[in-house]
Amino acid sequence: MTTTYLGELRSNWRYASASAIGMGFGYSLFMYAGSVFSTPLIAEFGWSNAQFALLGTVLAVNVICLPVVGRLTDIFGVRRVVLFGIIAGPLLFTALSMIGGSFAIFLALNYMVAIFHGTTTSSTVFGRLLAQRFRRARGLALSVMAATPSVAAAIAAPLLTWLIAAQGWRAAYLALGAIALLSGIVALLLIPRDYDGDRAVTRRVRSAMADYPMILRTRTFQIILVAMLLCNLTTMVFLSQIKLILGERQVDPDVITTMISVYVTGMLVGRLGCGLALDRFPAHIVSGICMALPAIGIFMLASGITDTLLLFIAVSTVGMALGAELDIGGYLVMRFFPRELYGTVYSISSSMIGVSGTIGSLLLSVTLKTTGSYDLYLVTSGVALLAGAGLFLSLGRYPAVHQEAH
Repeated sequence: MTTTYLGELRSNWRYASASAIGMGFGYSLFMYAGSVFSTPLIAEFGWSNAQFALLGTVLAVNVICLPVVGRLTDIFGVRRVVLFGIIAGPLLFTALSMIGGSFAIFLALNYMVAIFHGTTTSSTVFGRLLAQRFRRARGLALSVMAATPSVAAAIAAPLLTWLIAAQGWRAAYLALGAIALLSGIVALLLIPRDYDGDRAVTRRVRSAMADYPMILRTRTFQIILVAMLLCNLTTMVFLSQIKLILGERQVDPDVITTMISVYVTGMLVGRLGCGLALDRFPAHIVSGICMALPAIGIFMLASGITDTLLLFIAVSTVGMALGAELDIGGYLVMRFFPRELYGTVYSISSSMIGVSGTIGSLLLSVTLKTTGSYDLYLVTSGVALLAGAGLFLSLGRYPAVHQEAH
């Protein structure tokens, strides 16, 4: 393996490109740009904001499905798992384009998209390519993979808004299905034919059932799990609710669309910066700082500000820091755990995003019903971010998991 930083990037560019394209234009694009569907769907079917907030509960499937998919990826390899996802995604997006006014059916289809397309085109699957090929530049490689959805969404959000205005939201769902299919095919073609990571890890994992107790009983893993839970009460909910939160501040719809692009662009800048920092500075310090920063923007939004400039600052601050859990989570797994078990370990830790998103969505739904405002939810999630950042900082006291466990 090439030992220099840039040399490693050059020799493994196809793996980095496959992971970035496959994840960036798959389910992650739908999650990041999906808020553009909220207003037209609510307007057409008369669903309430509190109902629509329940959409965030689809992340609950990650608790069960991500660990399963992560283990299957370690056993059967990236190619087979991705192939299933790029077949299921377009079919389910087509189904979404055909729904009527039943919110239950809409919610059920979103659950299916998350299960069959979301988990199989996630960082759990594509990140395994990076775990096998990168050492010196793993932070940057992870950040490029994690940042690609931000790039895609920054472009797709206004285009989907235009398409919805011109052709309707049904056409926009069909467009997402086509993008998911094409990106998946390109990702598969980019993985070199001589890639042997699947076969090598398969031999290791098929006799690795003892790894689960080793992983779960360590203090390091427990800290990562709780920190991920606390730091993600806002992340996915914010993505689906940003238009509604800004609408509560009486922001002009055209300005809101621009702010969404600012938000996802901020995520791009923040993720790339986080990845570079992880390659150069202690991971626990970088993790703590990156998870504390979004609390500033969250508290600004909770204060009830209506000034457009301040709202831009708040949204960009949240965007620059939130979502870095993909960089941080993946890097910490590579740092503390054997790389051949990346899918197994990372899928368990990232399933906390599903738990957190579900709790956050339920909390938001309750607070909207009782207070009629987003403020209480924002304050609660901001405090949780600070607590999670403190836990990440504490990781500096612990060795790698395989050393701690023994």
